[in-house]
Amino acid sequence: MHRARYDAHELDPGIPEPPDDPVPGRIRALLRRNRTIGAATISERQRWRAAYLGNVSLIDDWIGEILAVLRRRDWLSNTWIVFIFDHGEMLGDHALWGKTVFYRQSVTVPCILRPPGGITGRVSNALVELIDVPATLRDIAGAEPLDSAMGCSLCEHLTSDSTGKEAIVSDLFGQTMLRTRHHKLVFGTVDKRPHQLFDLEADPDERENRVFDTRLATELLDRWMEPFDALTDQTAFARYRDYVKQSGSLN
Repeated sequence: MHRARYDAHELDPGIPEPPDDPVPGRIRALLRRNRTIGAATISERQRWRAAYLGNVSLIDDWIGEILAVLRRRDWLSNTWIVFIFDHGEMLGDHALWGKTVFYRQSVTVPCILRPPGGITGRVSNALVELIDVPATLRDIAGAEPLDSAMGCSLCEHLTSDSTGKEAIVSDLFGQTMLRTRHHKLVFGTVDKRPHQLFDLEADPDERENRVFDTRLATELLDRWMEPFDALTDQTAFARYRDYVKQSGSLN
């Protein structure tokens, strides 16, 4: 039923081309593992998207059922709604499937806030992170921010045009992504060796890997990662890396 809402032939098939050289080792392994994704036809890619949108619509409908109950019981006037995903989906873009990479399709997620009683809808393009959600919940509850916490409340974006943080960081499987308003740098978490570098203003689809621009990569690392590393509990981080390594997910 939900899949039938979408005409696959009208959907954007996305970015079928594989990543630009040099291709990082982890992504190269994913491409080898899923060769059929890169070889898919335009029609197949459109059908994937229609099925995915159908699943999203199913979730939307059930969220709507929850809101309908709150509305009938007159609880929306004192209920905050915070709706967020933990990851995106490649859906064949860059010849990749799933998540676990730092392309926009995988790391960009919906984030919807609605205060009690609601407000006029607005869209924000501010840079925010999942670690901002706990800070937001504390803000909603009237609690003081945690000492040394890196997360920031998202509530300010309900009424202001704040651009958010100047840079955000994400870590997964031995790789780290540094995302500023203008660039994205992916590098080895321990050795800081750059794997991918994108100019997001000139190349928003992340097609051209500029990793050979070592000067820019070094500037980004020095400007943003040195302060971040200084704030990080290195003992806890080492324990986390040991856990990931034992689980077989660290490369």
